[in-house]
Amino acid sequence: MDRKHNEVTGVAKSRRSVLRSMGIAGFGVTGLKSVNFQQVGKTKFIEARYEHKVESMSEELKVASMKHIDYPYEHYVDENSKQLSLKKFARNSTVKLFKQNSAVVQFEGEYQTPGPNLSSKSGTIVTNTGSGFRPLMGLSAATQYSAPPFSASFQGKVGRVGGERSLEHPEAAETTVELPTRPVQIRTHKKRLPPEKRDTVEEVETVQVTPQLKLRNHGEVAVSTADAENSQR
Repeated sequence: MDRKHNEVTGVAKSRRSVLRSMGIAGFGVTGLKSVNFQQVGKTKFIEARYEHKVESMSEELKVASMKHIDYPYEHYVDENSKQLSLKKFARNSTVKLFKQNSAVVQFEGEYQTPGPNLSSKSGTIVTNTGSGFRPLMGLSAATQYSAPPFSASFQGKVGRVGGERSLEHPEAAETTVELPTRPVQIRTHKKRLPPEKRDTVEEVETVQVTPQLKLRNHGEVAVSTADAENSQR
């Protein structure tokens, strides 16, 4: 009996430790319980990320160049309550940005204010995204990949997006804007292939990709922070 109780208690403690390390220890089945959230204001918010459609690629090249990616965002948006919660591990710079600005854009995972020339560089060319445009898979860029720049602004609650293509983005809408196909250089990892297949790919290959800009305009959301503790990343 005591042994069984100790085992169950140990599992529960272990689960709580994992949740705490992720910054979500206060989330339960029915919602927020023990984490204290403090509302810090309201802001208009747009999420944006490029997902790249690869036009053609051999199976060997896919194996040698594709990689899995996943990392948590610093925010969570409840669409029903129009509430944006900054997680416990959100950087101080992110919290400050939301507190001091009436509009914020999250582009390629980074938080910034709307402007005429939003850009991003990365060692990964994202090919698959999941919920909230979180990157799941991508290609290793041969050099730092520069995503096509775009502009973002608000006219009331309507988002205005410019760049290679321009559009008006209504509140509570999700949109995908496809840009012209272009060549990119990617780095391969030949050791992933069987020895007899390694000569079928080069160390650096050129592939054709079609950038697709995914946009979600949340409109105005109430912003709150979890506790007063934010990690210094």
